[in-house]
Amino acid sequence: MVMMVLMSCGPTVQVHPLYVTDFSDDRKLVGFADDVFFAQVVESLGTSESRGLPETQCRIKVLETLKGSLSGQVTVNQSAEFHGASSPEELMGEPALLEIGNSYLLVTRRSPQMAWHTVASPYGRLLIRDAPKNATTEEVLATLHANELRERFTKAIEEEIPFNGPQ
Repeated sequence: MVMMVLMSCGPTVQVHPLYVTDFSDDRKLVGFADDVFFAQVVESLGTSESRGLPETQCRIKVLETLKGSLSGQVTVNQSAEFHGASSPEELMGEPALLEIGNSYLLVTRRSPQMAWHTVASPYGRLLIRDAPKNATTEEVLATLHANELRERFTKAIEEEIPFNGPQ
């Protein structure tokens, strides 16, 4: 993702994302990603602006991997992007940031310079809608929504369109 920042004379900063590919196409999204997996957020590790824009890191527990080889607990980074949101707290009708105890299907790309995996926002974070907070791994993976997402993203991985640079 390429970010364009427009600054006014005051402290206001507007961020307009320009994506390197069409992430609304699951095949292109998984073709860009290193990892596609089900996860549960364990803890928030804070927010940083070390790369110029707000980013939040969370420790997550990997529940099941569809693409890649992640397991155990890893750090996930999420940019604070609020495109199409009605408020900074909401992104595409859901809370903007990953929430502790919630389970998600995450699509990430490894950051070679950092010790984390960055969520391919906004399409790379799908809340498992019918999984209660702090559900067990078995409860999350057995939900209807997790099964629908597993089928959808397994198909996308089989038909993935590899990322070959900005289009």
